[in-house]
Amino acid sequence: DVFTRLLMDYLNDYAYDAEVAGLYYAVRPNDTGFQVTMVGYNDKMRTLLDTVIGKIADFEVKIDRFSVIKETMTKGYENFKFRQPYQQAMYNCTLILEEQTWPWDEELAALSNLEARNLEDFLPRMLAKTFIECYFAGNIEPSEAESVVQHIEGILFNSSTSVCKSLPPSQHLTKRIVKLERGLRYYYPAMCLNQQDENSSLLHYIQIHQDDLKQNVLLQLLAVVAKQPAFHQLRSVEQLGYIALLRQRNDSGVRGLQFIIQSTVKVHIFSVKIPFT
Repeated sequence: DVFTRLLMDYLNDYAYDAEVAGLYYAVRPNDTGFQVTMVGYNDKMRTLLDTVIGKIADFEVKIDRFSVIKETMTKGYENFKFRQPYQQAMYNCTLILEEQTWPWDEELAALSNLEARNLEDFLPRMLAKTFIECYFAGNIEPSEAESVVQHIEGILFNSSTSVCKSLPPSQHLTKRIVKLERGLRYYYPAMCLNQQDENSSLLHYIQIHQDDLKQNVLLQLLAVVAKQPAFHQLRSVEQLGYIALLRQRNDSGVRGLQFIIQSTVKVHIFSVKIPFT
């Protein structure tokens, strides 16, 4: 997270020019590493891609910017307790379902002891085991996409100064999600971290299937069809809360539905009503 934030900070000099050229870019951490996203005119994208990949290949930790990013992240973690109750419920659901996820307070504790030299030591180890996946969509030919991939590999793996080494297939990371057994109900009560917030929230999650094209489409259709009736029943008829949502959920390819309610009504009053909507 610190690395991707620093990288985005270093790229700020190019943000205005990219926007004028009709380009959008982002570098964010994900479950197994980090992700570079680019959207815009494909005739301009190659230049921006070269800039971003070059910054990754030649990344240096600037101590002054590291301190700024660390302070910003620290404030973000410390303010976690002031998030809306439904946001905390969604976060707790992720902690329960994902096999390897660290609570925010543990990440804050780790961040408080992190120094610039730790990031400098970490980067070579991270790049020494590199696996790249590239996805293209839009006005681009297959041959052009292949050329872009080869260009990226050339910069990261084949240059004279590159520290990137290919990650063997046996070491590729996989994300595992807890399987909820059919016919059983699981409850996880938790106090809101902000004791001054008078709202309560409930998240009712239904785990449905693993990634499958046909079932994904059917689930998406169900969510679209059921969204308005669920909202009408939970908010207008039952008057359970001012936030009443039905959403799809995708946890590393495991699909499901989640009902989310936030209200000043206590959880035990409306928790029994969601399964029957």
